[in-house]
Amino acid sequence: MDSSVEREVKIWEKRIFYPNEKFRPDTKADLKALRECLDRSREFFTVISSETEACVYKIGRFMVEYGLKNSSITFQDGEELENYVDANAKYDYQAKQLLASYFENQGSTLKGKWLFIPYISCPWNKQLAYYFIDKLKQSGANGLLFYSNKNKPDGLAQVLCEETYVDVFQFPAKVYKHKREIHVLEDDGY
Repeated sequence: MDSSVEREVKIWEKRIFYPNEKFRPDTKADLKALRECLDRSREFFTVISSETEACVYKIGRFMVEYGLKNSSITFQDGEELENYVDANAKYDYQAKQLLASYFENQGSTLKGKWLFIPYISCPWNKQLAYYFIDKLKQSGANGLLFYSNKNKPDGLAQVLCEETYVDVFQFPAKVYKHKREIHVLEDDGY
C-alpha cells in the first residue's frame, strides 16, 4: 500500500463509527468481483447493495484501499433520509416532491461522490426507487452503496432488484433475484 493510500485509510478510520471493519484476509467474499465493479464505476453510475450494515463499512474501506479518496465519499444517515421517503403517499407526485426536497438540500454535496447509506429501513415503491436513482444521477453522484434491512418488506434493495431494471451489484452475497431473472418473455412464435 503506497503512502497516499495509507493516509486515506487513516482518514477513513477517523471519520467512521466502525473503523475496525474490514474484510478478513481469509474472506469468502469475492473481492475480485468487487474490484471489477469498482473499475466499471469509474465510467458508469454504480449501485451496490450490501448484504449487511457491517459490510457497508467493509466495502467502503476496501474502496479506499483500492484508491478511492475520502473526499469522493459522502455519508447519509438513513434515518434522516427516511424523512424524505413516503412510499405510501396518496399520490406519486407528493412522494416525489418530498424526495425532491432532499435533493434541493443535499444534491450539490453529491456531485462527483459516492453516497454511502449504512442503514435504511423505510419502505419504497418502484416509482420512488427509480426517481431516487435518477435524481442521484442528475446530481452527478458517482454511485450508491447502501444496506436496507432484508427482514423488512419493500426495502430499497428489494424494490430495486425485484421491481426495476436498475443494475444493482449485490455484495458479498446475492439476496434478491433481479427482475431480469424473474421476468420471462412470452414466446411470440418467431
